[in-house]
This record gives sequence, structure tokens and C-alpha cells, in this order.
Amino acid sequence: MVMQSQNEYDFKSVQEKWNSKWDSMGLAKAVDFSKKPKKYALVELPYPSGEGLHMGHCWNYTLFDAYSRFYRLRGYNVLYPMGWDTFGLPTYNHAVKVGRAPQDVSVENIATFKRQLKELGMGFDWNREIDSASPEYYKWTQWIFVQMYEHWYDENFVRKDGGKGQARPISDLLIPSEIKKKGIKAIKEYQDNYRIAYKAKMPVAWCPKCKTGLANEEVLGDNTHERCGTLVEERELEQWMLRITAYAERLIVDLDTVDFPNGVKAAQKNWIGKKVGINVTYAVVDSEGKEVDKVTCFTSRPDTNFGATFVALAPEHPITKRLSKYVDEKVVKEIEKYANTSAAKTVIERESEGRKKTGVNTTLFCVNQLTGRKMPLYVSDFVLMKFGTGAVVGVPGHDVRDFQFAKAMGLEVIRVVKNVDGEEGPITELSQVQEAQGIMINSGFLNGKDIHAATQEIMNHMIEKGWGKRVVMYKFHDWIFSRQHYWGEPTPMVYCEDCGWSPVLMKDLPITLPKLEDYRMGEDGSSPLAKATEWIKTTCPSCGKSGRRETDVMPNWAGSNWYFLRYLDPHNTEKLVNYSIASYWMPVDLYYGGQEHVTLHLLYSRFVYKFLSDLGAVPGVEPYKSRRNHGIILGPDGRKMSKSWGNVVNPDQVVKKFGADAVRLYLMFIGPYDSVTPWSDKSIGGVARFVNKLYRMLAGKIGMVNAVQDKWQNGVSKNIEKLKRRVAYDIENLKFNTIVSSFMEFYNNNEKDIWTKEDITQFLITLSPFTPYIAEEMWKKLGNESRVHEQVLEITESTADSQEIVQIPVMVNGKVRARISVSISEAEEKVVSVAMNVAEVQKSLPSGYKKIVYVPGRAVNFVS
Repeated sequence: MVMQSQNEYDFKSVQEKWNSKWDSMGLAKAVDFSKKPKKYALVELPYPSGEGLHMGHCWNYTLFDAYSRFYRLRGYNVLYPMGWDTFGLPTYNHAVKVGRAPQDVSVENIATFKRQLKELGMGFDWNREIDSASPEYYKWTQWIFVQMYEHWYDENFVRKDGGKGQARPISDLLIPSEIKKKGIKAIKEYQDNYRIAYKAKMPVAWCPKCKTGLANEEVLGDNTHERCGTLVEERELEQWMLRITAYAERLIVDLDTVDFPNGVKAAQKNWIGKKVGINVTYAVVDSEGKEVDKVTCFTSRPDTNFGATFVALAPEHPITKRLSKYVDEKVVKEIEKYANTSAAKTVIERESEGRKKTGVNTTLFCVNQLTGRKMPLYVSDFVLMKFGTGAVVGVPGHDVRDFQFAKAMGLEVIRVVKNVDGEEGPITELSQVQEAQGIMINSGFLNGKDIHAATQEIMNHMIEKGWGKRVVMYKFHDWIFSRQHYWGEPTPMVYCEDCGWSPVLMKDLPITLPKLEDYRMGEDGSSPLAKATEWIKTTCPSCGKSGRRETDVMPNWAGSNWYFLRYLDPHNTEKLVNYSIASYWMPVDLYYGGQEHVTLHLLYSRFVYKFLSDLGAVPGVEPYKSRRNHGIILGPDGRKMSKSWGNVVNPDQVVKKFGADAVRLYLMFIGPYDSVTPWSDKSIGGVARFVNKLYRMLAGKIGMVNAVQDKWQNGVSKNIEKLKRRVAYDIENLKFNTIVSSFMEFYNNNEKDIWTKEDITQFLITLSPFTPYIAEEMWKKLGNESRVHEQVLEITESTADSQEIVQIPVMVNGKVRARISVSISEAEEKVVSVAMNVAEVQKSLPSGYKKIVYVPGRAVNFVS
């Protein structure tokens, strides 16, 4: 018999032993062009700050580590990589605080993160490790920017897939003859209006703490910077921009081709904010009815135009600058004062629906062609120049902001839509304002029509009359790509007086960051790089004369929007990525990340990938086949675990106390992968006790098997097969917490039974993705010279009861392409969805399928 003392789990020595051995073995190494089915499992790469990981990070990486390990056991060629999004504000702010170079600080931070991940037994392919702040990496981030500068977007170009719109070399842009006559400088200025990367002066959100301009996406609803929580200001700065709006329609349409949660798709569509409508032009008249100007308003609801009672202009609208020709000087001064006050407000303040509406009456009118009504023309800061045309036609009965403005100005509210309850009376309260559905009333020839049918009819009518033009508008804006701080990719552009801006030549990339004595931003908002006088001086790539480098750097999003490609070919010095390698691995099979990134990083990276696809640098048009969002771990104070809140739990302390296996199992057991769940020292103690019991049981079983040379014939193999099917099903559905429950239930039901050596073998292989140290240690004690993580997990099919999890074949035209785990009672729709997402199935159905044959619990067959 094995002595009890030998059955105690000394996790510290076990971890040290296997960490050193695993490091040199490369068990997680992915192989390019393997004949095995591929699985690219991607987690968002972290900012490596000085404080190291916290348990929120560990939760995300542990769950996906188990997922990746399991698919390796199932015969997949799995790529599970890790890298560092080093150009982040946490690193920079810490470096400034301690007075050290960010480059030096980041090296130390990365070492800490990497050590912690290895101590948790993470099976990353460290051969593909990347660092976004290394010159070898950001050379290609700069290359992408240069390509965007050297390309324009031809919305009429017909692509190979039949769609319209593609990036083309700027040299292909046709230059009007009158521009050509003016010379090279005029031609370049004309091209600058079309480039995908361009420079423009515009109002931007400014963070006074970080002393940098922000993209709109980085400003939260309460008007604070999403990174540091500081209230932002608005400043006018010259910024580099990326023309992401050119890709708006493709970014929307292609969402139908990917497996994203509906909420993620909705968030992306809402952020893009597509509206199909009409630009209606109204005559502007004075009090005597004399036409003095014209104004164009965009509306997506022209059906309600019979109820229009006013028109409002943004304070920045060109007409406001012409008003002195038409109205009294007193009114002009009042509007100028109002415009100056509005300029001091941020866009978010002006957009806020709950804010009291204000405005100034110009004393002019706009004529409603449908009714002949003279609608008063106002200037109001709830109207923004960058949305639509900078002018709105107000229908207060059927738009919330219009109603609020009408009430504030004492304007008439006219109902032109009868709501679903049949209400036709006056609209006096905000709760009565109806926008989405109903039947037209008080609207002449539209009366009795549904609002959607009425919209199309009135639009056709206005176009036929010459009053308007059908248009598509988008709410989101071009991506602000400049930051006025030090820690970021240098923008690879040079300015000279003769040529203006020119991109750095490919042979001169990367443009590396110079070391500085002082890394702080200037109080005037200037970049720290403005102090690097010798670095700034250079020659113009176009003419060879004296030039100066751009001192703004790229935003922290720049390098993280293509990092998943560099994992594929991290050491390539000639290309961003080898196309053949990318064709093997892409798209990412499953991307696991935070909810906070579904309208920022996810949208930006899809845009960058589409641009690279247009260049022919990458395959396909979408980078991610599937996306799932992880949940949030709350700190001891009940708030989201975050270094900024100071409520993090350090994995070093927890691993030291409970061991990596217990920590891993607890993180899987803590709750569903997408939940909000609190950290509990008490609960992890319970899981640690289970791990110790599991270790003792396995040590005892192995001791008995070794002592009798495996004479046992009737073990628990049937139950182990059920366990394997259950685990396979839960892995496919990311139900990590129920996997742990299954192991606990299995322990309770089988701990006292006789196990054969094959039982132990199959159990250890099944267990290994979740508690890799125990599994490897026991595998060795069982007498194996190989590694448990190199094994193949075979799962048998079953025809058991309706609650059973079974392995079924997935066929295309009768030929087995893959196998999946399903519940016999699972709905056909769910089974087909899982089967269709298998890479081998998709490859076998390039043109889709005509029919599906599903035999519950037996097989699914796609007939093409």
C-alpha cells in the first residue's frame, strides 16, 4: 500500500519540476501547414503594467488555455499565442512617474507578466510571442499607415466578389485637367482630399491629464476619458485621420458572415449609425416672404414632414456666417455670442438628450413645400455640424429632441402619426412622442398609410418634385489617429515646405523612438518628441531637401488592430505576414475578449483587415470567424477588478497559497464565462480541498494498479466515457463551470470503485487541460515516459438516454468531415449551428448547401 504521507499534493515542487521541463519541450507549438485541422484560439493581449497580472486577466487566459489544450488532445493543430500591447498609457504614465524610459520599464513589466502566466501553467506558443513596442513589430504598423496614405477609396470599384468599393493606389486617382494645370502642389492637395490616411484640423476631445487628443470612442457617456476618468475638454488640433467611414457599408454588411453575439453586432451597427434618408432643400425667406438663401436638411423620416414646425442650424453652419446680410445687427450679435458659448462645450454635452435645449431665433423662415408653412429658422447647439448636413427640420410630435426644443421655444407640436393604440389627440407630454410605428394622419395624400410605406412614397414624391435627393448617412466619423505623447509608434511622415507631407520610404522603416531626458508632455499640448530637435531634422523623401518629422505618435490602438496577423509570422523581416501562412491560419476561429472592446478595437481591427485585404496582403475580408465576450471579476470591494481602483488580487499570492491547479479550477468554477462574478477567498479554499482529494485518490488508484500489475478487468470505463462526452460538449459551448462540476460529480460517484490502468489513463488525459500539473505528475507515476499533453483523447459514440452527451459525425455529401459532441435532446437548429462552424465543414462547402439531413443523436449531413 502507498503511505498516506506520499499522497499529499506538494504543488510547489510539482509546479517547479514541470515548469522547467515544459519550457524546453514546446508542447504548445503550433505548426504551419499541418495536415491536422487547425484551430486559431485568440485572447486579447494585455497591457504589461508594473503591477503585473490580476485575477481578472488570469480568468480569461485560464479558460481559453483549457479550451486550447482540449482541442490539441482532440487532434487539432492549435495556435494559442500571447503577446504584449506595450504602447499603452499605463506603461507610459508609470515611466513618467518614476522618471525612467518607457522602453526599460516595459521590458521589466513583460518579464513579470510572462513569469506569472507560466506559473499558472499557461500553454501559450511562446515561439510566436510579440511586443507591439519593439521596432521589429511597429515597422509594420508604420508600413500599414504609409499604405493608407498612398491609397484612396474608390467607392465605385467592383471587387472580385462582386461588391462595390475598394482601396486603390493614389496614382490611380483621376486628376481633373483644371487641377493639373495648377501644378504638382495642387495635384497633391487634390489627392490629400481622397487619401485613406490624411491630415485635417478639427475639434477633438482633449484629456488634460494625459495631455492628448482622443478619438470619440475613447470618451465615455459622462464626458470622461475612458482610460483615466478625467473630464475631457474640446480643442481644435491638426490631426492625422483614417478614413474608416469609407468602409462603413462593408463593416455593416459583413457582420452577417461572422458568428458574433447579437449584442456585439448591434453595438457595431449602432456605432456606425447608418441611416437611409433624404436631403430636403428648403427656401430661406425673410418676414416678407422674399427668398434670401437655401438650407438642406437630412431626415430619415420624411413621412412626418407634414408635421414640421421649425428648422434649426448648428452654430457652425455656413448660413450663420451670412446672416448679417439678411437680419438685424442685434440678432447677429446674439447669434455670435451664442455660437461662442457653444464652442466651449464638448460634443457629448451638446448631444445629451436630457440637457435643456437652447437656441436663438434668426427671424428668418424656411418654407415647407408640402404645407406652405413658414417655419421659423433657429440656431441651436443641439444640432451638430458633423452630423448630417448641420441642419435639422424639426418635427416635435415625433422626435424626442425636437419636442424638447419646441417646448423650450414655445413652438407648435403637430401630430401626424396615429399610434398603435389609435390615439389621435394633441401631443403634450414627452411620453406621447412617437417615433417607431403607426399610421399617418393630418398628412394629405399620406393619410391612412403605414409610416414605412409613407416614408418611401413621400421620398419618391420629393425627389420627383426636385425638393430632395436620396442619401445614406453614417453617425460615426473618421478615426483620429494622432496622439500628443511620447509612448507610441512614430508617425512615419516628413514635412517640407515644397512638398508638404510625404511618407517615409520603406527602406527607412522603422522610424524608432529617440531616448529623451524628459518624457512629459508639454503644458501647451505639444508632444514630448518636439524636444528631440536632432531626431526631428531629416530630409524630405520626395525632394531630398530639409524636412521635419511628425512629432505626434499613433494611438494605443494602432498596433493592436493587426497583432493577430503577426502571431502567424512573427519573425518575417520582408513582409507583414506571409500570405500562404495567413491563408492556412485565418480567420481566427474564436476570439475571446472584453465587452468594452466591441465598438473600439473590434471595429478598428475589422477595418484594418479589410484594407489589407484590398491590398491583397491577407486572405478573406473578415479577421474573426467567431467572437465571445468574457465576463468581469469583481474585487473585494464589489467593483470591477482593476488596477485603477486598487482592488486587484495578485495571482502570485493566490498561487503560492493554493497552487496553480486549484487556482485554474476555481477560475473555471467561479461562474459562466460571460458572467459578472465576485472573487472569494473562501470559495477557492473549497476548490483547493477538492484538488487535494483528487490528487490523493489518483495516487491511491495508481498505487493499487501498479501493485497488482493491472489485474482488474471491470473498472469505471463506461462512466469515464460519459465524462469525456460531457466535457467535450461543455468545451464546445464554453461551459467551463459545469466541466468542473462534472469532475466533482465523477469523483463522488467513482472514488471508491476499482479502476483499471486504462481508466486512469483516460481520466488523466481528460483532466489534463484543466489541472495540467496534477495530470502530468500522475501520468509520470503511472509509468509513462511520454507527456500527458501529447496524447490523443478518443471519444466514443453513444446511443444512450436523452440526457446523454454523444459524439456524432458531421458529413458533407455523406463523407465524414468532423465529429462534434451534442446532447441527444439538443434542438436541431443548435446542432446544425455548431456543425456549420467547424472549419472542415466550411472548407467543404465553398458555395453553401442545399439541404440538411439530421438524425437526432446519430449524424448531421450537409448536401451541397
